[in-house]
Amino acid sequence: MFTAVTASAFTTTGDNVTKSEILSLGYSADVVDQLTDAQVDQLSIALHGGEDADIRGAVRGLMVKFAS
Repeated sequence: MFTAVTASAFTTTGDNVTKSEILSLGYSADVVDQLTDAQVDQLSIALHGGEDADIRGAVRGLMVKFAS
């Protein structure tokens, strides 16, 4: 469900991550399509902060939260 992610794989700091970039992490299109703009913004913040391991955990946690 989740592939390796590095911050460099995404837009530069300050730019919003797109749904296609989130889709590239291995999440299903159904899940990604249901994300609101606010949720995408939260994921963008998570992807631009911290070390790679922290980024993976933060994104995984947000996706679980959004799915419930």
